[in-house]
Amino acid sequence: TADGKSYVPFTLQINRADLTRPDNVAVYVRAVPRGAAAAAAAPAAPAPAANNNNRNAAPAPRPSYPWEQVYFTSLAADGKFQRPLQVPGGEYDVYVAVRDQSNGDRRQMFKTGLLRHRVTVPDFAKAELQTSSLMVGPLEQANPSQAAENPYIIGNMKLAPMEKPSVSKAGEFTMVYFVYGFQRDMATN
Repeated sequence: TADGKSYVPFTLQINRADLTRPDNVAVYVRAVPRGAAAAAAAPAAPAPAANNNNRNAAPAPRPSYPWEQVYFTSLAADGKFQRPLQVPGGEYDVYVAVRDQSNGDRRQMFKTGLLRHRVTVPDFAKAELQTSSLMVGPLEQANPSQAAENPYIIGNMKLAPMEKPSVSKAGEFTMVYFVYGFQRDMATN
């Protein structure tokens, strides 16, 4: 992107049977630079003043992360959840939490799952020729307005990445990759 961040689409396969309400889940995604110190604990609260005039004390600052998003969504019938994250090049621990939303029953036991995955994001802001990962799969027409829910929509086309690329002899597929850091040769134009 223009601000030096790399666009990283990802797909999660979530077992719908493990959720009480797969049509109403919250998915939280956070990217933390690998090796970053844990967020500092909030400072101890000062002892209350005799007249308890401590109400206007500033709260502790909230930690900041290169990527942090919450999605309230309905899982697709196949259990796939697809979104992008955008972070500068580097090594990250990406945390994903999935939680059922309320079904209205006060006795409901919320089911929550947590995943940590290590990710290496290339630094495409460098002034050297680089390519993204190769994505293989069929292309189909898509509505660009759905790009927020599907990070594989590029313009008016959608790539359906194959998990294990295999194509019959008569089949068709598309290979997509992006080239970064190319520069125009001013001498040859």
